[in-house]
Amino acid sequence: MSETFPTNNVLVFDWGSTLMVNFPQYSGAMAEWPEVAAVDGIIEALHRLKGICSMVVATNAVDSDATQVWKALQRVGLDAFFKAVFTTHEMDNARKPELRFFRQLEIVLDRPVHRLVMVGDDYQVDILGAKAAGWHALWYNPAHLAQAGMIPLHDREISDMRHLPDALAKLTLPDYATCMAWLAEQETPYNILAHIQLVASMAYQMAVWLSAKGEEVDPLITHRGAMLHDLGKIDSIRRGKERGAHGDHAALARDMLQQRGQPALALIADRHMIYADRENPRRPVTWEERLVYFADKLAEGARIVSIEERLHALQQRYPHYAGEMRQGWPILNEMQNEICRTLGIAPAELIDRLRQALWLNHENKSA
Repeated sequence: MSETFPTNNVLVFDWGSTLMVNFPQYSGAMAEWPEVAAVDGIIEALHRLKGICSMVVATNAVDSDATQVWKALQRVGLDAFFKAVFTTHEMDNARKPELRFFRQLEIVLDRPVHRLVMVGDDYQVDILGAKAAGWHALWYNPAHLAQAGMIPLHDREISDMRHLPDALAKLTLPDYATCMAWLAEQETPYNILAHIQLVASMAYQMAVWLSAKGEEVDPLITHRGAMLHDLGKIDSIRRGKERGAHGDHAALARDMLQQRGQPALALIADRHMIYADRENPRRPVTWEERLVYFADKLAEGARIVSIEERLHALQQRYPHYAGEMRQGWPILNEMQNEICRTLGIAPAELIDRLRQALWLNHENKSA
C-alpha cells in the first residue's frame, strides 16, 4: 500500500453519508441526535489507512461547526483517525464544490494538488468539485449508480468502504482528460472519437448494471479500457498505407498502454478484436475485457446497432476478414446471452435498454 500511496498524501473525507450515516429523520447538529452510526466498513478501512497517510474531514455541514463534528465522530469512535475537521464555518463560508473551498484547504494542508484525494458520496459536490480543483477524487457509490452522461470523471470508485485502501493503492488509472489527451496525441479524428465514446458509454453502463448484480467488475476500468481500446487505430492506418495492408491496431494500442504503465488497459485493448478460436490467447477473459469487446460490436460509428448489423458492416468494410467474423459469431452471441442472463433480461431487450440509458439517462434521473 505505502509503495503506491505515498505517506505525504492527504485523504480528505466528506462527513455525512461518507463517514457517518445521515439519518433523514433528524435535524440540527448530528452530535445531538438520539442515534448516530458510522458508515458500514469505514472503521475497518480507516484502521488499515492509519499511519499510511494523513486524514481530515471537510464538510458542507451548516448545523455543525468543527467542534460539533468532532463530538459526533467521537460517539462512533472515528475521531482518533483524523487530524483536523473543516466545515463551512471554518472555511470563511466557502462550500464544496466551490473552487475557493478546495484552494483554502490546499493552503491549510500545505500539499500540492496531486497529493490530495477527496473521498465522498455526492458526485456533484465532492467529486466534480475536487476534479475541477485538480485533485484526485474517489467516489463512494454504494447504490451502484452510473454517472450522468456516462462520462465518469472520477479516479476510483467503491461501493463498500472496506475496499477503500485497495482502491487508493490503484490511483494510477488515467482520468478522462488524460485519455482524451492520449487520443489527441495520436491525432484521432472525430469519427473514431465518436465510436470510442459510444463504446465507452455502453461498456461502462453494462459494468454498472453487472456490479449492481454482485458481479466482480470495475466500471471505471471498463470505461477507461474502452476509451483507449482504439488508441493504436491511426498508427495502424498509417502503417497500413506504408505496407499496403492494415496493421494490428489492437496490438499497437496494447504496446502503447504497456509503455504508459497500464497493464490492465493494455489487455483490454489487445483483446477487443473478433476471434473464432475459443482458445485464442487474445480472447477476452475478465468482465472488463469482455464488456469492451462486446460493446465494440454494438457500436457502428456513433450508432447503437445489433451485433448482426455491426458484423455485416465490418464484413463489408474488411472483406478479407469476413470469414473469421462469421466464425466468431457464435462466440459473440454466447457472450451476449451471458450478459443478458446475468442481468435478467432477454437479448432482444438489451439494445433498447442501452439506448434508453445513454440517451435518456439525465432525464430519467431528474424525473
